[in-house]
Amino acid sequence: MRYEVKKGTVKHKGVFYPKGSFFDAEKHEVKGLIATGALAPVQFEPLDSSGGAGERDAISTPQTDMTIEELKKFLEDAGFEEVERVLEAELAKPEPRKTAVKLLNDWLENADAQPPTLDADDVIVE
Repeated sequence: MRYEVKKGTVKHKGVFYPKGSFFDAEKHEVKGLIATGALAPVQFEPLDSSGGAGERDAISTPQTDMTIEELKKFLEDAGFEEVERVLEAELAKPEPRKTAVKLLNDWLENADAQPPTLDADDVIVE
């Protein structure tokens, strides 16, 4: 099964994996790391018609216990759908953090989530 490192750096079979990395392991080998929240199992979407599904298409359980500083670092490289999932998870908490919600909403409002639409007249070919 494939896992994503959610906290810190994980050493598995002599290899160090930093936060955000993916690797394959048997569940019994990493159950202690899963229990501490350092790892989360990853599920993949089925292949689409273009044949693409990879780590970028992975759906993992969003990490909801990030500090504000960790959240800011997460937003530097995060995709639109990942940020939406983290915001949903934050709002689902009994007491969502106002600072985190504002930070995530601001990022989503300012993100250029949709590629520009081009008409044939807009494209210049030399």
